[in-house]
Amino acid sequence: MEIRVGLRDKSARSFPEIAMTLSADAKSPASAAAIAAPAELDRRFRALIERSFDGIALLAPDGTVLYTSPSLSRILGFAPEEFLGQPVFDWIHPDDLGPTSAALRSIAETTGATVTMRCRNRHKDGSWRWLECTVSNLLDEPGVRALVSNARDISEPMQVQAELAAALRDSENIVKTIPDVLYRLDVEGRVTKWNRKAEQITGWKGSDITGLSALTFFAEEDHPRVARAIGEVLSNGYGEVEARMRHRDGTLTPYHYTGVPLHDESGRLIGMTGIGRDLTARLRAERRTKALLEVATTIAGTLDLDELLARVQREIAHVLPCDGVVIFQSDQKRRVTRPIAELGVPAELVPKVRQVELPFGQPFGGRLGQGETFVLDELSQQPGLPELFSTDLRVRTAIVAPLWVRGRNLGALVAMNCSAGAFAPDQVELARAIAQQLAVAMQAAELYGELERANRLKSDFVATMSHELRTPLNIILGYNDLVLEGEFGPLTPEQREALERVESSARTLLELITATLDMSRLDKGQLPLCFETVDTAPLLRELDREMRELYEDKPRLEFRWHFREPLPVLRTDRVKLKVVLKNLMGNAIKFTERGRIDVYVTAEVEHIEFRVADSGIGIPPEMLSVIFEPFRQVDSSMTRRHGGVGLGLHIVRRLVELLGGTIAVASTPGTGSTFTVRVPLQAG
Repeated sequence: MEIRVGLRDKSARSFPEIAMTLSADAKSPASAAAIAAPAELDRRFRALIERSFDGIALLAPDGTVLYTSPSLSRILGFAPEEFLGQPVFDWIHPDDLGPTSAALRSIAETTGATVTMRCRNRHKDGSWRWLECTVSNLLDEPGVRALVSNARDISEPMQVQAELAAALRDSENIVKTIPDVLYRLDVEGRVTKWNRKAEQITGWKGSDITGLSALTFFAEEDHPRVARAIGEVLSNGYGEVEARMRHRDGTLTPYHYTGVPLHDESGRLIGMTGIGRDLTARLRAERRTKALLEVATTIAGTLDLDELLARVQREIAHVLPCDGVVIFQSDQKRRVTRPIAELGVPAELVPKVRQVELPFGQPFGGRLGQGETFVLDELSQQPGLPELFSTDLRVRTAIVAPLWVRGRNLGALVAMNCSAGAFAPDQVELARAIAQQLAVAMQAAELYGELERANRLKSDFVATMSHELRTPLNIILGYNDLVLEGEFGPLTPEQREALERVESSARTLLELITATLDMSRLDKGQLPLCFETVDTAPLLRELDREMRELYEDKPRLEFRWHFREPLPVLRTDRVKLKVVLKNLMGNAIKFTERGRIDVYVTAEVEHIEFRVADSGIGIPPEMLSVIFEPFRQVDSSMTRRHGGVGLGLHIVRRLVELLGGTIAVASTPGTGSTFTVRVPLQAG
């Protein structure tokens, strides 16, 4: 059998070094055996090549393909005959062609040489496959006489490698551009590597820091805390610290650092790595939030305008800080803005400051009226601004923040400093936020003042009228009692009945007047709370004794208490709680002619619940939302039949709220009503 390899010109060439001729006329057995042995070796060699996982190719010195194994066809998709006689370069990627052809030329010129190279080869489907080819020069080797290429498909590993390289490049770019500090220390706490951000905040280049202690880059006062944190990382597996990083020029920047240990492949501790985050913005925001909360707390403490302005001035001078504060108020009638409060102004200059009047739109070119917060530098050069500020007060720079609320300009808050360029952007933003709070508070104080005046007039009128009505009414009741008791002679049955009706109506009127006075006192805040320790069970027994006369008057009415002792001891206002419960039970008795009334008392974790349920006439759904309003009852017919003035439930709700509790109602007409009161165990 002879192996013939096709050439580019389609001719055939015999390679006796590889192939062998079996003579049909071989005569002797020895000769046949001599011929058969190489044939068997050739068969085994061919079987090995054809079953090899790697692709095998024999190339001429010029790169012409002389032979390919089946494995190469499996790798690249071409049939063996498509390879034969073609230049191997036809399958090489253009970008790899130069290095590959140079390598083949070099190997062809050096007998016995071997070279390994990687290049992309064209697959029949048009894609490119990475092959790792080991080419050996066996041109002088008997039985071969060719360049032997052993090719292995490494496309998947190369793809993984490319992805890893891309990920590494991305990681390196992230490390370079990340706004946080990334660092690495050895077990001695010396810096071995850090990123560009660390260079920016310290002024030290990466090449300069190798071998320097990490403590070198922190404020000296923070060294003990940083050293402890490094020790925690190396010994406990994690550590963190807030410390100030020191720049080469001496400036300090607050940072929060975290760290974890580093180990080599054998598990040996080799150092630590971690991240550091700039705390400047966070601390600035915390200071701003704290300052605003302090201002808000200060503002919330009063609605008196003068006290409000004084408090805000003290707070802003402290939190900015600044040398002085002047608050201007807009006078809409006169179309001017004038100072109404000042801090840091010498007493002898206050009258002059109070005389300043700035026409609307001046100065500042109308910026104030547009709601803009801005900084004035060099006040002496500001047109339209009185010289008083730059000469007498020696103000160099100021923040001007409008007091703007709901499209209305109430004035301006001006924070002043006697040194130029003393206000930073975060101070300007803080002044703007404080001015917003102040504007809202000023408007609230203004509205409160107006409401106070109106409410004072109403309360004074109600109190005066109630007092004036109650005095003669008490006299009427007193004389009526004397007449009923026979002090002015005996009475006929008709006279007694008439006088009893007078007494009933007078007492109803007195109830109305008393309730009106109670409501007036609530409105004026003249019902102070008196918190004390209250034992619940004795209070309930006391209520039962006082209500017994009312429910025993109705023989068809059953009154029941439901509670389990021991009940908790409360801290509340005993008198007001008693008024609430008596009112609810009294209403239940009043509007329930027959059936039952149940009073449930239940202790909860933080509250105690009182539930008064009756089987009375009930309340229509449309009235449930108004029964707690003053002078509201279900209808006039019920008022006439049962009496009352419509203030009881209003007062109950107000008292429950004063005790820190809640009240709710559920009712079905003709079935009954249930009122539920929940008050805290520990009020006040």
